[in-house]
Amino acid sequence: MPAKVKEFPAATQFINRELSWLAFNQRVLEEAQDVHVPLMERLKFLAITANNLDEFCMVRVGGLQSLKEQGRVPRDPVGLTPTQQLDQISRAMRQMVHDQYACYNEDLQIALHQARIRQYAVERLDEEQAAYVDERFETLIYPVVTPMAIQPDQPFPLLPALTIHLAVALAPSAHEPQAGWRWAIVSMPKSVARLITIP
Repeated sequence: MPAKVKEFPAATQFINRELSWLAFNQRVLEEAQDVHVPLMERLKFLAITANNLDEFCMVRVGGLQSLKEQGRVPRDPVGLTPTQQLDQISRAMRQMVHDQYACYNEDLQIALHQARIRQYAVERLDEEQAAYVDERFETLIYPVVTPMAIQPDQPFPLLPALTIHLAVALAPSAHEPQAGWRWAIVSMPKSVARLITIP
């Protein structure tokens, strides 16, 4: 007589797809935290986790948010509703982002500094370096950025994903002091590097 196969509730046989993906990204982050991995590889692993998280939020979290806003409550194979999934995702992501910042600020940035790879704020540049940065701005950045005015009575402008956007406050001009403060968004094109190597 064949042995009886033990049956388990369906929910215990599955892992939530979104939480499983976050666990995978956490393992990639652990590579960035591993001091035995070469420094630049660690930095690359950290960048990968940040890029992955951006896409995860846009696609998977966005899909769950849409279901929640539509009032639809389909359960995943584990038995979680969209709201329950979003709650668990939020907790996992908060911890992951905390770990990412700690990895960079408390570990990698120090190791990079020791390897003579350093970031400098503009106010720390000498005269020659400041002139170089000004020239780069005038030739490579200024020609490709366009401010978008924010009008209180108009819909907020559509912003491209995965790019840096600067919120800019515009003081009243001397010619129109009655106009008051205005606001604009400056989107940085992906072609513009986030960091500039200076002499």
